[in-house]
Amino acid sequence: MPATLGIRGPDLNGADPTGPVNPNDDLVHYFHVAALVTIFYDHCDIGLKFVGTGSMVIIIITQLIMQLRIKALYGKIISTLITVFWVMEVIAVLGLGIASLAAIDVHPVFVEAARMCNPTYLPRFAFLFWVPVIVFETFLFILALGIARRNYKEIGNWRGASLLYIVLRDNFFFFICAFAIYVLTATTWLTANPRYFTVPGAFSGSLTSIMGCRLIINLCEAYHHPRDSQETGSPPRSIWAATTKNIQFLKPPSKSAASGLPRWSNWGRSHRTADLVPIDNPSPRLASMPNVKYGNGSGSTGEDSDIYEMRVVASMPEKAKRLGGDDDESKQGCGT
Repeated sequence: MPATLGIRGPDLNGADPTGPVNPNDDLVHYFHVAALVTIFYDHCDIGLKFVGTGSMVIIIITQLIMQLRIKALYGKIISTLITVFWVMEVIAVLGLGIASLAAIDVHPVFVEAARMCNPTYLPRFAFLFWVPVIVFETFLFILALGIARRNYKEIGNWRGASLLYIVLRDNFFFFICAFAIYVLTATTWLTANPRYFTVPGAFSGSLTSIMGCRLIINLCEAYHHPRDSQETGSPPRSIWAATTKNIQFLKPPSKSAASGLPRWSNWGRSHRTADLVPIDNPSPRLASMPNVKYGNGSGSTGEDSDIYEMRVVASMPEKAKRLGGDDDESKQGCGT
């Protein structure tokens, strides 16, 4: 460069250097300085911190989606516990992630005229970043597995509920894929050369982002196109495939549970909602309706109480907005 910034160089055409300054000359000088700064300034450190911060945000958002899906299947106690664990996990992830990014050392290298960022130092504790992520994912998987087990014991086939099936299926697949890639990434960060740590890290961030989007897309697809209506051609009977809060019984209690009850035709009239005992943690079939109440008519619930078969009713008369309506009203049923 013919001159340093702020000093005019000799004019190549032989003009007097002390003469009037051409504004275009200063513009060219500034352009030269900007080009040199752009070429030789080390952007690797800033770029790596930007990518690492984005990966942390993706993981936190995806786990927020996961824990909201699981909370929809449980009552208030488990939901509060999930929220507490998630907040603790976010604090741990942010703390370990920021500490690791601050301690990492990256330098640019040139390979066959290509400029690459080569990590030269990674702190030993960096792999701990994935520990709270793996623990929280395992916790959510155990909760989803418990819902699947309870639903199978109650109705025998947990695929019967379209939306519930999609929620549990995606949770299981997400856990298997995420657990494998997170463990692989943590192992690589702990044992491999620091220059290789970006390979599994980038793959885990991409996989988490893709699966997080699929969690929402599959749920929306199951909501708008339920499996029940597609396979049978009839309105869906699953409460997970409908959008209503009104339900009614389809079959009376079993003989053992109905021994002390009136006849089925009068049961709905003589037992109002106020006589039933609310359940804080309902069954998976009632998970989308945490305020639903049911019982055996004697004011007690438990393992001996009969779990009645239920279906969704889109609209009911005002007098039938109670559990166990009249026989002719119990024949009404549709879903959206």
